[in-house]
Parts: sequence; C-alpha cells; structure tokens
Amino acid sequence: MSPKELTIQKLNKSKDYFLEFTRSQQFIGLLLLFCTTLSLLMANSCVKDFWLNIIHYHFYNVSVQWIVNDVLMAFFFLLVTLEIRRELAIGELSNRKTASLPIAGAIGGMVVPAIIYLYFNSNDISLKGWAIPIATDIAFAVGILNLLGNRIPLALKIFVTALAVVDDLGAVAVIAVFYSSKIVWVYFLLLILFVPVAKYILKRFKTLFYPIYIIIGILIFWLLYHAHLHTTLAGVILAAITPYSKDLNSSNLNNIEHLLFKPVNYLIVPIFAIFNTAIVVDTEIINAFNLNLFLGIFIGLVIGKPIGITIFSYIACKLKIAELPTGSKISELFLVSILGGIGFTMSIFISLLAFNETFLIEQAKVAVLLASFIACLIGYVSLKMVFKPNST
Repeated sequence: MSPKELTIQKLNKSKDYFLEFTRSQQFIGLLLLFCTTLSLLMANSCVKDFWLNIIHYHFYNVSVQWIVNDVLMAFFFLLVTLEIRRELAIGELSNRKTASLPIAGAIGGMVVPAIIYLYFNSNDISLKGWAIPIATDIAFAVGILNLLGNRIPLALKIFVTALAVVDDLGAVAVIAVFYSSKIVWVYFLLLILFVPVAKYILKRFKTLFYPIYIIIGILIFWLLYHAHLHTTLAGVILAAITPYSKDLNSSNLNNIEHLLFKPVNYLIVPIFAIFNTAIVVDTEIINAFNLNLFLGIFIGLVIGKPIGITIFSYIACKLKIAELPTGSKISELFLVSILGGIGFTMSIFISLLAFNETFLIEQAKVAVLLASFIACLIGYVSLKMVFKPNST
C-alpha cells in the first residue's frame, strides 16, 4: 500500500471512529446524569442509612469504595491513555497544525482555572485542591454537542473532543506528579526497572497474549501500591507500553480500546459516579461550608475554563502556531469552550486525591456538580441560540 493510500485509510478510520465515539458519548452522559441523580436522591431520602452502608461497605478490611476508586478506575485511565495514544497516532492530534489549537486551548483551560482557584485558596487548608477545576468531562461535553445535532459544525465538535483528550492527558500528568503519597523508593526503582522489560516482552508478540498483558498490569499495580503512588497510574503505564501497529485493523491498541470501551463507560464510570456522589446535604456540611473552596472550583470551571481556552487559542492563532477550525470565529470557539467547564468525573476524582478531610471532599463534590450543571445549561442554551439547524 502506498503512503498516500495509507494516509487516506488512516483519515477514514479516524473519522469513522470519531463519529462512533461522539454518538456513544451522548448516551454515556445521560447515564452518568441518571446515576448521579439517583445517588444524590438516595443519600438524602428515608433510605439514607441503607444507601450509605452500601457505599461505605467493608470486607476483609478493604472498602468497596477503594475497589471502585483505586482498582476499577485504573481501567478508566487505561482507556483514556489508549485514546490519547490513538489520537496522537491517527486522530486530530496526529497533525501538528490541527493539534496545536486544542493543545493551546487545553493548556489555557488548565492554567487559568488553577490561577483562579489559588487566588481564593492561597492561604487556606483547601490549597491542595488547586487542580480540581482543570479537568473536562468528555462524555458530558461531547454529549451536549450531540444533543444539538447538526447545529454545531463538525470542525467545532472535533475541536472540543481533541481539547478534552488533551485535557485528560494534563489531568493524568498532574495526578502522577502532585497527588501521590510519599514515595517508597525501593518499589519505585523496581517499577522503573520493570516497565522497559514489560514493554520488551509485549513487543515480542505479534498479536497480544492477554494472560501476559493482565499479569504485567497486575505487577505494575502491585509495585505502584507499595511505592505509595496512586494505583490508577497502572492504567496509564500499561497503555503507554501497549504495542501499536501501523496496520489499523490488527492494532493491539485499537483492539484493547474497543474491548474496554463498553465496560468502562457503561459500567465502571457509572459505578464511580454512584459511589462518589452520595452526598448528604445536612446542617453539618452547611455549617462547615468553605466559601473560598466553593468559589475557587465554581468560578474556575464556569468562567476560568472558557476564558482560558479562548485566550490561549486566540494567542496561538495570532502567533501562527495554530488555525481556527474552517469557517469558525473566535466567538464561536468561546461558546463551545463553555462546555469545558463540565468537570465531573476527573474533577471529582482529583477531589478525592486532594483532601483527607471528608467535609472538604464533600464540599468540593458539591461545587463540581453545581458548576458542571451550570456549564451544561449555559453552554447548551447559548449554542442553541447562536447556531441554527443545518438544513443540509
């Protein structure tokens, strides 16, 4: 196959996957909304005690919540990192010119919210939560765009999707660097030595031998746990060493991604939402209300996100580093950037890592949920008012 034919095949494959991916995100977003609403209602109803006992159930000194947040979410990060690698290989991030805009926007969408948060929490016990408003939930953001149908140009949908992917990459990097406990260096060094060996072993197989893949994943998880690094990074490391073939139909990376897509998005992430949004709104949480924490997260997501994305994208275009999507204006870019303020999954996850105090975690979750809802509402209404249905 000639290089030109291979390039066309990659572009077609990327476009097909993108359309399939965005359609599924709409359902995932609705599923997450249902799970969150259910968990909140149950935690504030007559069955509150029964529900909270389920959420905080322990067996053999292991909590179900730890299994959800530290074990199951490793599969979420495995899928996220595989998606990032695919985008870098054949997707919107594979071309420097098209990748520059969402990369610039994502950087702005992380820097500005973090600065806003630090402004409100610079001398407070909530300082450690500075990374909570930097994240974007791809399922909700893309889901809202799909609810608007053909009103939104495909180029802007691609921008938001690529932006969210880069955003995830940034969030993963922040978690790895800033939200790990005191490192146990013996296990950390063993991990450093094991990873290249594992990568070599996986490259020896033309088609992935899943038992070996699973054993390597478990060993990486075990080493991370004993090194006091967050165990969800096992998914990131395993995805990074997964062999990738130029033959798109037989690529190990694509095969694993398709294998994980449904169980992660239709089971693991909804379970995560259920277990981490069982927030009891009572006098205790109201009396301990931390205004600075709330404002840092809420303003960071709802206002900081779209402003940061737009300003950094505009600067990148002015410096000729990037170009606006074909036929789009910077004002339209700002409108879709409002959806970047939907933090949800990753923001809640960072909240759990940032704080040890239960009351701070619960308040951070409330701020994330409220900010995400407002960003959803403003984004949807604004886009519906500005973009008219496409009759073609």
